Amino acid sequence: MSSKEGFNHLAVNLFEKARTLPKIEWIDLATFYDPRSTVLVTTPSANKQFSPFCHNFNIVEQINITGGDAAYIEDLQKKRSGAEVMYTVGGGRAIDLARLLAYTWNMDITAVPTIISTDSPFVDCTGVREDGCVHYIKSKKADRVFLDFSLLKKSPDALHVPEALAMCFQFIRHCLIGNLLQTDKLQKLTSRIQ
Repeated sequence: MSSKEGFNHLAVNLFEKARTLPKIEWIDLATFYDPRSTVLVTTPSANKQFSPFCHNFNIVEQINITGGDAAYIEDLQKKRSGAEVMYTVGGGRAIDLARLLAYTWNMDITAVPTIISTDSPFVDCTGVREDGCVHYIKSKKADRVFLDFSLLKKSPDALHVPEALAMCFQFIRHCLIGNLLQTDKLQKLTSRIQ
């Protein structure tokens, strides 16, 4: 395989994977409103950060994530929310378990990270702790990701470091690729590569 063919193959694979990324939106939660009945999946600490924005959502149920072992997760999965949509607010643990619940309950899910260093909204598996090991099970990627600078800056700096800069570039890359996929720019770019 020539280097040009290798590059073409790499580019095609990258764009194929990018098509399945959730839509990433920078929003202002203070002005956002969703009238649909919502189940909120969060952690107690993330909920404190998110509480000023709760009135903008029709929250009919809230699940505070306090565990992560197999038995805890099985108990959560047995409960079925009657809400129309799921929002998850927090870091990796809250978003991971919420994506699993959304997959189990066949619900749309929007992730609202409170730390920039999490990649949880972008993967379709969830880590479950059992007998001192982590096992990965099928879940789903977030359908959308909302980033709100006012919420992100509330988290302690230690939670944003050391991966914050790298994740910032990842978010930007995902946004750029997402924008490319939504226009004819992708076709123009791939035709230049071939």
